[in-house]
Amino acid sequence: MKYAIYHKPNRKEAIELAKRIEATIDSRHTRDDINPDYVIVIGGDGTFLSAVHQYIDKTREITFINFRRGNTAFYLNFDDEDVVHINELLDGKCDVVNTLPLLKAHVGDKKYYALNEFTLGTFMKASGFNIYINDYFLQTTYGNGLLVCTPYGSSGYNKSLGGALLAPNTDTFELTEMASIQSKKYKSLGNSLVLKKDSTIHIHYIDTHPITLTFDNKFASVEPGQTIDIKYSKKIIKVFSKEGCTFFDKLKAAF
Repeated sequence: MKYAIYHKPNRKEAIELAKRIEATIDSRHTRDDINPDYVIVIGGDGTFLSAVHQYIDKTREITFINFRRGNTAFYLNFDDEDVVHINELLDGKCDVVNTLPLLKAHVGDKKYYALNEFTLGTFMKASGFNIYINDYFLQTTYGNGLLVCTPYGSSGYNKSLGGALLAPNTDTFELTEMASIQSKKYKSLGNSLVLKKDSTIHIHYIDTHPITLTFDNKFASVEPGQTIDIKYSKKIIKVFSKEGCTFFDKLKAAF
């Protein structure tokens, strides 16, 4: 099979582990960083998110094999002692395969994808949004912005905002307000809203200053008057895992 190795270029520990892994891989498997069957990620969750976006157009063909070398590791399941099994993994021999949902955002004629979350807004000044769920007008909100996350992303920034933790494989996603203004003039739910996967969130940006759309660790600009549509993508991310590395195991270890 063809494989790629992805890590931050300036991380000494990741470079050393990459050398160990490559020295263990036998000649049946060839390195191909452009069109791999497997992507071996070495680092933390941020590195994995970067790898996902690097190969976002090839998610149907690729499976990720993630080795921990970072502080936050919700997505990284293998350790140093698992290097000896790398050839079995490249042969597709793995008892646990997680499928992770992606969200998709349409802004004009552009598409963006997020494994953790989208955020929309700016900390420079309050921004206004009209929010629709499918075709139903929900509310107008003013504040720092909005966050929309997947179940796996619900334990990150969303949790810090007071949002709910979503169990994986529940086919849901979540809308959370970011420091929304609650006054006689401006009033909104102020709570997170959990939606089924067949829902679409339509967000019409109604203010006069540019704001930022972040998608995981990347960003794009949104101009006044633009509409952002966010829903489940048909793309998924496949990740090899092992026993004892469930979302709830990671949650318990982290918090």
